[in-house]
Amino acid sequence: MSSQTSKSMLGQVAQFWVHNKATVGEFKRTLANKWGTAVRSQRLWPWQRRQNLSVRLTNPVDSSLDGQRLADVTVPILGEHSEFWFYLEEAKNDKPLVTINPGKMLLFFKLYDPWRKTLSYLGRCYAHDTNTLPALMPFLYKKAGFPDGTALKVYEEVKSHPKLMCDVIEERVTFQQAQLQHGDILLIQQVLTEEEAEKLKYPDVKSFLKHMSKGRADKPV
Repeated sequence: MSSQTSKSMLGQVAQFWVHNKATVGEFKRTLANKWGTAVRSQRLWPWQRRQNLSVRLTNPVDSSLDGQRLADVTVPILGEHSEFWFYLEEAKNDKPLVTINPGKMLLFFKLYDPWRKTLSYLGRCYAHDTNTLPALMPFLYKKAGFPDGTALKVYEEVKSHPKLMCDVIEERVTFQQAQLQHGDILLIQQVLTEEEAEKLKYPDVKSFLKHMSKGRADKPV
């Protein structure tokens, strides 16, 4: 069977052919040989297809399951085909992996630049379901290079197929109320003045995603 494993949202992807009886622990040792990340510093997150057809991370594979077969800790990403996708989280600088307590979730972030018309990967961080957006602002300012206090608008990327869709996340809504969970992707951008927005073709995330969706529809299948 085949396992496709990514280290980030930036396209660092490798494909491995493993025996259908291969265990999680054996696969981790394969990854250690490939990328040099010690087994104790690895955490595997299976990708799964949600009901809305988006593909997102699901609950991580606990280290207590290292003796289990890969096929028993996730499901094939393409239905009947024996292909499994994983995201590899790595502990950095010999620090232990983050403990995932109840309510804690791993979120990913992209930055929309309306002047360049680009949507780029920004980073990832853990948050708690009782958090609201202000709790993430120091992290977002640092990653995006924005001065503290920069007004930001934040969206959840709901799905990308058959059309790109996103919903605004309100500042006072908890992540639990927003129904966020492991693997969700948040899109951020600076809040523009009316004058700035009028000069831009796609001034916000929604208009840009609508443009991208139209481009996909125009392409022959």
